[in-house]
Amino acid sequence: MSNGVYKLRKVDINSDSIGGKAKNLAILTQRGFPVPFGFVVSVEAFENGELKVGAIAEIKNLLENNNFYAVRSSAMMEDSLNESWAGQFESFLNVKSTEVINKILECHNSKKERAISYANGEDSFSIAVVVQKMVKADYAGVAFSKNPVTGKDEIVTEYVDGLGEGLVSGRKDPIQIVINDELEKESVPFDIVKLKDYILKIVKVYHDVPQDIEYAVLDDDIYILQSRPITTNTSNDNETLNLGEIDELFFWGPSKAEAKYMSDFFAGIELFFEMLSNDKKLPNPPKTLCLFSKHQMVWLNKASDFSDFCLKMFKYYENNIDIDKDIEVWTDLKNKGNLVKAFYQTEWAEFALYGAETEIFKRLDRFDDEIKRKIIAAFATPEEETFLNRLDRELVELGDYKEMARKNSWICDGYGGVKEIQAAESYFLERLNLLKGKVSPTIDFTSKRREILESYDLSEEELKALELLKKLIKYMDDRKEWMMKSRKNIKKNLSKIDYGWYYDGEKSKYLLEEQTNELYSRYVLFKSATGVLKGIVASNGNHHFVNGTVVVVDGATKQIDDDVILVCPMTSPSYVPLMRKAKALITDHGGAMSHAAIVAREFGLPAIVGTKTATKVLKTGDKVMLNLLTGEIIK
Repeated sequence: MSNGVYKLRKVDINSDSIGGKAKNLAILTQRGFPVPFGFVVSVEAFENGELKVGAIAEIKNLLENNNFYAVRSSAMMEDSLNESWAGQFESFLNVKSTEVINKILECHNSKKERAISYANGEDSFSIAVVVQKMVKADYAGVAFSKNPVTGKDEIVTEYVDGLGEGLVSGRKDPIQIVINDELEKESVPFDIVKLKDYILKIVKVYHDVPQDIEYAVLDDDIYILQSRPITTNTSNDNETLNLGEIDELFFWGPSKAEAKYMSDFFAGIELFFEMLSNDKKLPNPPKTLCLFSKHQMVWLNKASDFSDFCLKMFKYYENNIDIDKDIEVWTDLKNKGNLVKAFYQTEWAEFALYGAETEIFKRLDRFDDEIKRKIIAAFATPEEETFLNRLDRELVELGDYKEMARKNSWICDGYGGVKEIQAAESYFLERLNLLKGKVSPTIDFTSKRREILESYDLSEEELKALELLKKLIKYMDDRKEWMMKSRKNIKKNLSKIDYGWYYDGEKSKYLLEEQTNELYSRYVLFKSATGVLKGIVASNGNHHFVNGTVVVVDGATKQIDDDVILVCPMTSPSYVPLMRKAKALITDHGGAMSHAAIVAREFGLPAIVGTKTATKVLKTGDKVMLNLLTGEIIK
């Protein structure tokens, strides 16, 4: 064949005038792969943008009347190892034999703006053209010999019914599958095993360079339409940090926080997790992702892994750690001002508390759920007042909010940073106005516990766990007070975490700002609201059901009316004024041992926590009913 027109099965694959697509198709054709019949019109066949007379004659000789053809570009730089140029030049499908010449010229002379942009302003392209018989496909698809998103060594394919144009253009929603040994042949409407065999063989032809392969299926026969190197950047660090779907996750936060003012906690938690990981006899820490973004922090685990870890932590603590000695060591460390070691010392207790309710529920299995909650509630509040209630009592007795602020300027300090004394004054003034000279009566939980012991024959093992629960709650309340008081002692970041932290179960990884913001958007800002609301009953307030009107707030400074149902992302000490006015509480995040749950029980406030999406699903003014037996919220 002369005049620059060559059949794919005979063309010299080393020619520098046929372009990348034609070269790859020629290689596959000559290696015996099922490539539809075709030929390439090389750049030599053109002169001043027109086909040479001899080339036209040879093209017509290769075409069959009444057949349809695909006419596609094969630019010199196209389908290379570093640049695919996919879709940058013209391609035409279902071209009648009488129109092929015209489409070859259009394809050769195409200079789209997108191609110029792709080439960073370059507008001179040498374009050969490939012509092949059309395959009227039943199915068409694209297969990658390596996952182009995660970089995993697995074959991924997407396919649609009919021609592949709808797939590559994005107009059709494809079916995606991973081709592995477990794949059921019956689940795919064509011979997936044969396709896999072709893909593996094509990769070998290209010396194990990962390939992007287009294919078509007609009457159970598979045709290879194109193969080119994968040019997608498969290194996506954030994909490796994927903990699961939103509804599978445990959230702590998001809450107002800065990395600096949580750095003592994180330095301590890193040491603690590393210690656990290095001792196979101890509970293994779950994969953990923590993100600081937009002055907020969120802690994420897969809920099932976190629950299992905390359950093991409670059992270990109960059997191996003397809580009184633990508190004694912690007290000594905090008195010496060793922030990191003090936080490290408390981590057994913190995670043990998260696992306490699950374990105690199991031990009380002979009782129904209502009695279980009644028993746990009697022990799930410390014998002494929480530090916030204690401050309220002192404030009412003193009656001087400025003096209280002078004595307790730390009250507004927290993970978000250290506040000026004016913030403390505002806090105590607001508290004084809300309390109106009265403090919630102290509930005699000692009598409640005595009543429980008289009513139910609890075993020694059950009592042991319940007593530990009571002490753990007091321990963590004391830690919260110390934490707020100690923020002013943090002068610099005490950990290596500036934006995000990922613990993979064995070691730490520190995230950059861009990674952190992307993950925060994925898990927090754009999580989908399902409309189905169910959470954890943290406190029933001696009710089975509560009806009321919702007020959704995004911060503790909002004003609410009395006897509304307060809905918020999660709670912190600053939410207490709102909780006092509410008739019930719903949160997105938190568990039965969270701050919201403990305070709600102390106030006798019905509360359902950990709904994930309440602030997204509910709107201020909605009428809802809380089922305090099942944790369901009915709108």
